[in-house]
Amino acid sequence: MRYIKYFYIKMKTTHILCGVSLCFILVLLYRTYIVFVPEKDLFEKCSSMDDHFLKLTNERLNAFQTLLKYETVSMDIRNQNYEAIKQCRTFIKQRYSNILRNKWIEAHDIAKYSILYTIKGSESDLKPYLLSAHYDVVPATNGSWKHDPFSAVVDGGYIYARGTLDDKTTVFAVMEALQEYIEKNGQPRRSFYIAITHDEEVYIDGSVGIANYLSKVKFGNGDFEYILDEGSSIVEDSFPTIQYPVAIVAIGEKGYLTVEYRVEITGGHSSMPSAPTSIGILSNAMVKLETNLHPSQFGPELDLLQSIAPYTAFPVRLVLSNL
Repeated sequence: MRYIKYFYIKMKTTHILCGVSLCFILVLLYRTYIVFVPEKDLFEKCSSMDDHFLKLTNERLNAFQTLLKYETVSMDIRNQNYEAIKQCRTFIKQRYSNILRNKWIEAHDIAKYSILYTIKGSESDLKPYLLSAHYDVVPATNGSWKHDPFSAVVDGGYIYARGTLDDKTTVFAVMEALQEYIEKNGQPRRSFYIAITHDEEVYIDGSVGIANYLSKVKFGNGDFEYILDEGSSIVEDSFPTIQYPVAIVAIGEKGYLTVEYRVEITGGHSSMPSAPTSIGILSNAMVKLETNLHPSQFGPELDLLQSIAPYTAFPVRLVLSNL
């Protein structure tokens, strides 16, 4: 009798677990099923008129190669190639010196080597925006490159150089676009800033200096309309089963926190130490920190994963739709 009762309870429990599991699976499948490719594009496509693009002239290519050849390497805070940084900064200011003929454009030197351009628009009630870039680069090992990383050699339609992606390309693109826009259209309606820093890879001297300057002197209505940093790339074959290029939208930054623990207590004789000891208190504090870490969780990047879910095969879509 006891065995029959045990068997009955076990079967009942098994049925309940099966039912719960089935409901869970159905919910997963339903959430996956309702994810579909939008009938219309989420955003209006930009028109692709010829005058919307900068023409790649030999002069412009040579100028970009010159910018890339400066070995503006940042190893750490105390080890930057300041001679190359000075030369690169001089090149940038000289190449775009003509734009300063306009009274509504100013260039400010920040933290010695960073530059902040302010472009005052004709309609002061519009919120300004900020474009950000940097011209220092991380070290490059010659042995891992097809060509010298500071030779800026053109091979097979590609320029081989440190900084072509991170981030001299943004410096050059933004400043070339500004110069051409002014030549064709004159003063823009909306005010904006261009922040070009020299130590993004290792420190924050340039960005902090620019932030402090902007907090004191800012035109426009309130905060920025938006801030556009170097961002991420448009990648192919980086997400499983997706047949399209994917633009990685990066709206966050990784950071770190340095915590200093300090304990001050009255010391005792070595034969009669006080209790608890300072080392014991510090150790206990460290254990509490390590056993109560901040949980790993999704932030705004979840929107990106869910946006690409409709374009993936079923197994991947099942996962992305139920994060």
